[in-house]
Amino acid sequence: MKSIGIALIFIFLFIGSINFSRVFASWKSYAILTEDFGILKERDYILRESESKPGPITGNYSSFTVWQCFSIDNIDYRITCGDSNDPNLVVITSGHWHKYYFNRTFEDQQDCLDVINRWKKLISSEDSFCVKGYFSGYEKISPHNKQEKSSWTIDRIKSLYGCWSYSEDEWCPSDKKL
Repeated sequence: MKSIGIALIFIFLFIGSINFSRVFASWKSYAILTEDFGILKERDYILRESESKPGPITGNYSSFTVWQCFSIDNIDYRITCGDSNDPNLVVITSGHWHKYYFNRTFEDQQDCLDVINRWKKLISSEDSFCVKGYFSGYEKISPHNKQEKSSWTIDRIKSLYGCWSYSEDEWCPSDKKL
């Protein structure tokens, strides 16, 4: 990892006309599907040992996580506890629903409410937010309209206000943790 950092510094010193964001964008291109609105930092792209390196999403699931960021101005969203006390976030963009859900349920509804209240704090006062998750399916909502739904297993939510991680704060370095 150290040699990668040294190589990047070397490249930046000799290629002064290249914008850092364009270089950074090229190697993170599979790790984020949208603009990041200045929320994500380089550390947000660090993988856990158990994660696969990002690549193109093919088929009905992914073994790697990807970020998607949303501007509040262009979406509608809902944060709820499902029937099985499973927290979920639905982001609705023009013609597409993104459903982020837990891969487990809570026995106590209060545990679910605690999680969704943390999510609401991260999102409610911000202009934009980002969600990281594993892709787990894609379908048409109705054969009669053009709306589509993608499903994701949630891993993290981040805004300029702070960060929430499924792994109990482990993956929100240097951020306000909720």
